[in-house]
Amino acid sequence: MAGLVPGCDVGEAPLTSGGTHSLSVSAALESGADLVVTEVSAPANVMPGQGFPATVKVCNQGTLAVDGDSYSGPRVELFVVTDATAPIPPGEMPLGSVVLDQTLFPSQCVTKSLWGHAHPPFDAQQGDGAYPLVAIVDRAGVVQELREDNNVRVSGMLGVGSGSDLVVTGVSAPANVMPGQGFPARVTVCNRGTYASGGYASPRPRVELFLSTLPELTPPSASTPYPGTSPSQVSIGWVELEGLAVGQCVTKNVYGQAMLPPEAQGEGTYYLGAVVDTTNEEQELREDNNVHVEGRVGVGDGSDLVVTEVKGPENVGNGQSFTASVKVCNLGTASTGSGSYNWPRVELYLSTDTGLTILDPSSLDLPMDQVSLGWVYLDQNLSPGQCVTKNMDAESSVPPAAGGMDGAYYLGAAVDTSNVEQELREDNNVRVGSLMGVGYRADLVVTEVGFPASVPRRQGFTASVKVCNLGLAASGNASSRPWVLLFLSMDDEVTVPDPSSPSPGMPMEQEAIGWVELSQSLAPGQCETVSVPASAETPPMADAPNGAYYLAAAVDVMNVEQELREDNNLRVGGLMGVGDGADLVVTDVSGPASASNGQNFTASVTVCNQGTMPAGLASSFELTQVLLYFSSEATFTMPEQSMPGPAGPMPIGGVYLDQPLYPGQCVTKSVDAQAWLPMWPQTNTRAYHLVAAVDTNRVEPELREDNNVRVGGLMGVGNGADLVVSAVTAPASVGMGQGFTVSVTVCNQGTLSTDTFSSPLVQLFLSMDTEVTLPTPDQPYPHSMDQMLIGSVELNQPLPAGQCVTEDVNAHAGRPPEMQGPGALYLAAAVDTMNAEQELREDNNLRADTLLQLTY
Repeated sequence: MAGLVPGCDVGEAPLTSGGTHSLSVSAALESGADLVVTEVSAPANVMPGQGFPATVKVCNQGTLAVDGDSYSGPRVELFVVTDATAPIPPGEMPLGSVVLDQTLFPSQCVTKSLWGHAHPPFDAQQGDGAYPLVAIVDRAGVVQELREDNNVRVSGMLGVGSGSDLVVTGVSAPANVMPGQGFPARVTVCNRGTYASGGYASPRPRVELFLSTLPELTPPSASTPYPGTSPSQVSIGWVELEGLAVGQCVTKNVYGQAMLPPEAQGEGTYYLGAVVDTTNEEQELREDNNVHVEGRVGVGDGSDLVVTEVKGPENVGNGQSFTASVKVCNLGTASTGSGSYNWPRVELYLSTDTGLTILDPSSLDLPMDQVSLGWVYLDQNLSPGQCVTKNMDAESSVPPAAGGMDGAYYLGAAVDTSNVEQELREDNNVRVGSLMGVGYRADLVVTEVGFPASVPRRQGFTASVKVCNLGLAASGNASSRPWVLLFLSMDDEVTVPDPSSPSPGMPMEQEAIGWVELSQSLAPGQCETVSVPASAETPPMADAPNGAYYLAAAVDVMNVEQELREDNNLRVGGLMGVGDGADLVVTDVSGPASASNGQNFTASVTVCNQGTMPAGLASSFELTQVLLYFSSEATFTMPEQSMPGPAGPMPIGGVYLDQPLYPGQCVTKSVDAQAWLPMWPQTNTRAYHLVAAVDTNRVEPELREDNNVRVGGLMGVGNGADLVVSAVTAPASVGMGQGFTVSVTVCNQGTLSTDTFSSPLVQLFLSMDTEVTLPTPDQPYPHSMDQMLIGSVELNQPLPAGQCVTEDVNAHAGRPPEMQGPGALYLAAAVDTMNAEQELREDNNLRADTLLQLTY
């Protein structure tokens, strides 16, 4: 269910009901049901008395079915307790419950949604705080089970009260760094609490980076001298946090220093993690979730070969030759160092599962669940950061454990399987890609799903579904053709009913709303687009007449077709509004290329109503508002207006929608704004995304509230130039080795003239694709085999803001090293790649959209 944060399951605990029914082992039964709670999902924090959604997954691990009944069936209950190891005290009221109202056969599971109301345990002393969240099935003993000792699941903590809850959700950093070297990292922190966090005055909470020899971190506590005494970890950098509104996230740049923990044994791999509020400045609802360990980082001087991409065909015949591509990168701090007779190998595998075992070269104990399809030498040295893509010709063969059967197998690759290269890290040489079908069968896949943005509830509509046969044999026959089935679901995890199940019933969170047969057999590679008539019936668990639901399409749900792959029959198309209501969406936002800090400017915002009812008629006292913001990230989260605490991001401009918008109608508004930087701008950031949000004051009751924000392009903010290549003119074709002239127009979209003495360089490249690796001050001659520098010229005159200049560049038509023979290449032009000019934006210096034919 959208908006739920999965609990951190800690498994079953020796907790009992404490009431009339003891959760002990029952009398020995030869057969019977066995109900077990396997998953619990709920918000991280809730206000006392607040209603909240939760889901509980219950499985029958017994030998007999459980008869469901909406009145007398077994009940699943949620509690919060003060002690997860003690019985539930008599009289403790559940937060919420739901009845298992459908038959549950052996090995079958069901996920039930329920609505809870938050309150602390009645024996809680502190009131607001975090409490173990407990789910119990059949506490009243309605079902006689094989086991009665496994009905309880303790699933992490639930914060109950008014307070913030800072959580680190992600850490990114280089894969490897030199000892003592400074390096940039990015840490994302979110406030999952019920109140805004502090940080609007000093001292502010900080987020801190650590290196550790262990996969866990021990955060400093108020009772131990900072920074703690654990010899397994070391603090390597920190930054302060600004205040965060409820639900708001921020990504901070943290500069780390690659120091080793006291108990480190020299160069090697260490765990990189982050801890928020290490100095306990913030009084949080929960203090148990401040730590996040992302993964490993290499510290030392050495190479690090990593397979970053594995690609192959969707399906191949058993024994058929095919070509796969494997991309290998050196993410280390030093070049690879092999000789011409001792290169690392890149090896291709098929496996029955996602685990690949790389054997010692001398081992004869071959795994049965995988097979090597061949290998090639990595026959060139790779500098740090350099990548190469190797095409590998292979012949398909299934693993021994498959017994020669057609089916779907994982395509994987490994580099340096013979341990030729002494690497900083040996734990990241393997990559398992997607499934590949092997054999001669059909493979039906839904490739596209089209549907209206919104539909009134229970009204008929038509969806468009494209089905393709990606297999190697034709599908179906005239007497038995596969179905295409449509679903509406409350979440994006849609369950296709299993026709082999004794009760292939539909989960309560989704509803089948329409179907159609494919009208023809499909040859290999053939597609058919079918129109599926449907009715917008909401799922049984839906508790409101209006809302947004995921629309999904599945082909061959009844398994009429024996396919190579059965894992790719479903496609979730996206959200569709269902009911009577408006749906306001910002479809476009644009502003000037740049503005000085504090300068007034005008932006353009287009708002459309994609709903089923007019917008702007809900309130006669308040108009719907459109606000503009700056964001340093390409994502933007609007804070919840209804939650207490300081406001989140500050708007830079706004306008009201002063007219009704009818379904399908759009309006474009000019918005007066002022280029104020965010209150806590990212270090050295001078380019921000222009963001527009509609209905920020929550005046309009909409079918969908998830699509009110649009993040536009970057806009330079501050005082500086901004050089862009606006046009490239060249001959349509040139001969190999021939000289020719290219006309390049460069414009300054910034707020200041370029520097008199900077003389930025304009460079020309011929590239096999549009992804050009540009020179940098640190690497002026990038090692890229699919491109070639063919000419350059200096801009030796200052270029005022708003002006353009056209320069003729003399070029020499050279061929990239990887190119074989003549052909079409992209002519790319880049300006100021060496950063001679300190620009507002450095991301827009390249233009690579001109094709040039290279001939003999």
